[in-house]
Formats: sequence, structure tokens, C-alpha cells
Amino acid sequence: MAMRSGEGGEFVLTRPTTEGDPITTYYRVLPDGTFETYVDNTADHYGSGRWEYRRCSTRSPSLSPC
Repeated sequence: MAMRSGEGGEFVLTRPTTEGDPITTYYRVLPDGTFETYVDNTADHYGSGRWEYRRCSTRSPSLSPC
């Protein structure tokens, strides 16, 4: 809906890893139609322990990284 209106929007999703550690992903649609994703891996004891950032210039219908 944010993409159609020309406004930005954000969706936040937290999912557990196999071990139960939370991974939080922030999906953002910017007013220009591009996407950003921020992934918080800091609570994942077996993962990178870092934040990840991606910016996509193409519009994707799914929530998968570009």
C-alpha cells in the first residue's frame, strides 16, 4: 500500500532461528519506490552477531532480499 500511495512504509518481522534466537528484519519502502532491509542478527548466538543492510532499486513482490 505504501508503494502505491507514493509514501514510505515499514514492516517489522521477528522470527526465531532453529535454536530459538530472535532475528528481526525491518522492511522499508521509501517514497521513491526503492526498498531497504535491515536485519538484526545480534541475538543469534550461532550467527554473525551483526546487523545487515541491503538497498534494492528494483521492486520485488516478495519479502526476499534483492
